[in-house]
Amino acid sequence: SGASLMLSVEDSGPGLGSVDPNTFFERFYRADSARTHSPEGGGSGLGLAIVKAVAEAHDGSASAENRPQGGARFVLSLPSTTPERRGDDS
Repeated sequence: SGASLMLSVEDSGPGLGSVDPNTFFERFYRADSARTHSPEGGGSGLGLAIVKAVAEAHDGSASAENRPQGGARFVLSLPSTTPERRGDDS
């Protein structure tokens, strides 16, 4: 009935900058080019694209924004479902 479950992840880092927040959900997008040359190799730029695709496949959404006090916020929203109630067979 329109209810949703939300998961919010926030940090206190530099934020998203002036980049359009939807850009972070594009496949292969990497925010920091310096990470691509790190010894660990960095990520592939697919994580948030997968999160958004799975959320949308379940009629939900994923979004990103700068926090007013600094840092970034990523929000995953999924529709809430109520489990079907079974009758008492005893």
